Amino acid sequence: FAKKYAKVTKTTSKVSVVGYSQPTPVDPNPQGLSLSRAQAVAKVLARLGIKGKFTVTGNGNEKKNEAASRYVLVSVSA
Repeated sequence: FAKKYAKVTKTTSKVSVVGYSQPTPVDPNPQGLSLSRAQAVAKVLARLGIKGKFTVTGNGNEKKNEAASRYVLVSVSA
């Protein structure tokens, strides 16, 4: 996806990267981990040549299921 998209993207694209995580016994507030997860994905996308204005946020925990709470959403708009 990223390599194919990098060939057609314009520098005016807006890239939104939102991370999610679950609370753990060590860190009951997953905000920091979800932000770190989103930042890592944004760095990889930039290295792969995705250009544009990146907005990176961490939304903490959205779901009760631990496995379902470990993800990053990426959206790209012109």
